Parts: sequence; C-alpha cells; structure tokens
Amino acid sequence: LLSHYTPLVSAALMGLSAEEEAIAAEAVRANAALLRVFQTATVSMVPLTDLVNVLSSMLRVHGQQTRLSALRWLSMLSHAWKYEIHAQIEEVLFPELSRLITDPVAQVVTADLELLAFHSEDKDSKFFHRLIGELVGLFRADPVLLETRCPLVVRTLSTFLGPELVFVAMADRIDSLVNSEDPGDTSELSAPHSAGGIAQETTPSKQPVLLFAALAIQTLHLILLTSMEAGPLRKVLRKSHLSAERQALFISLYRPWSHSPVSLIGY
Repeated sequence: LLSHYTPLVSAALMGLSAEEEAIAAEAVRANAALLRVFQTATVSMVPLTDLVNVLSSMLRVHGQQTRLSALRWLSMLSHAWKYEIHAQIEEVLFPELSRLITDPVAQVVTADLELLAFHSEDKDSKFFHRLIGELVGLFRADPVLLETRCPLVVRTLSTFLGPELVFVAMADRIDSLVNSEDPGDTSELSAPHSAGGIAQETTPSKQPVLLFAALAIQTLHLILLTSMEAGPLRKVLRKSHLSAERQALFISLYRPWSHSPVSLIGY
C-alpha cells in the first residue's frame, strides 16, 4: 500500500471537494484509512518528497475541504518528522503557505498559520524572520489585506508563539523597512526618531512607506488594546517600570510606535 501512498492521498483529498455527496463521503473514509496507515509507518517507508509535492498541489485546489485536509496532513507530518518536513517547508512549500494567508476562508488561514508557527518556534531562526518579512510585505502590498487579515494573523501567531515575540518582531520589521527605504541615506539608521517622526524630514519618495508604517502600527496598536491574545503583553507593558527587562521591551516597541502619533499617545 505504501508504494501507492502518494496517488491514493491525492485521489482522496481531491474527492473531499467533490460535488457528489457519495464521492465526498467515500473520500472521507479513504482519507481516514490512509491516516491510520500513516500512523504505523516510519519515515523511511513513506515517499516523503513525492507526498509533500502532492500536498503542495492540493493547496491550490479550489475546494475548501481539500485545502484544509492538505494542511492537516502537513501538520501531522510535521509533528511526526519535524526535521525532515522542515526542509521541505523551507525549500518547497513556503511560497504556497505564504499565499494561503490571503485565502478567503478564515479556517484555512488559521490552519496555515498554525503550521507556519510550528516551524517558527525558534525565535532566532531564519524561517521565523522570513515569515515576518513575508507578512509585512503582503500587508504593505495590499492595504485592504492589512485591515482585514492582519488581526487574524497576529492573534493566531500570538496564540502559538506568544504575543511579545510576534508584536516585537512585526514592529521591528516595519521600523526597519522605514529605515532601509533609502539605502543611500545611512544617517537615518543611527539617528533616533522623534515621537511620531515629527522632526524627521521626509521626501516624496518616502511618503508611501511612512504611510504604510503609520497604518500598520495603528493596526497593531488596536490589536494590542483589544485582543485577548495580547492580554499577557498588555500586563507586562503596564508594569514596565518594575524591571529592566520590561523596560527594554517597552523601549523596543516605543520606536516603531512613533511612526503613528495617535498610537503613540495610546501606548
């Protein structure tokens, strides 16, 4: 059976989104049977590369149940053989997983982010910083996505990775984007920002990135103030005077927050 595992998984996942109820029901049973077989297999018994390639193609299928089940397969593979799958995620799947952040189905996005978070647990890893950079890039390219999808993304990642890590990484990336927008001007990289950037002279070419930074920080600020997932971070910031570590956290967020004067007042 394992020698035919990949085409069987492909057929079962495609069947999950069939319009005919009988076909979809059979696909559910076939998928469950394949999952049971997987639980008895070892990594050497499974054609992992072929399976990952098939699952990657299933992420582009229009049917919601197919995309969701493909993500569940990838999550299961990741928990079983994290090291082997992580390499596949980085080299093959990352573009597809990044694209799913824009998926119209919130359940698909949440499953996608859970998988990405699992592979981002090391806060110093290149994968984590690549993910943050990709997210900020997506939000910068599409203001509507920033408004409609950023809250779900930040709240979900905060659930699995912790709000402090997520907020600091995203705010730092936004701040770095502003600082690096003009590679020829190195003075700005070392010069401190005034609150709200009021004293900072801007050029017309830099106005779009400053506008994005202001909108992005406003969005993060609203999530920080209102979401349950950010609750632990709010508590730490309210008592930032109690320890040097908390003061350092407050300062690390203060500079990015200065890109939005309104948010800075609330901060």
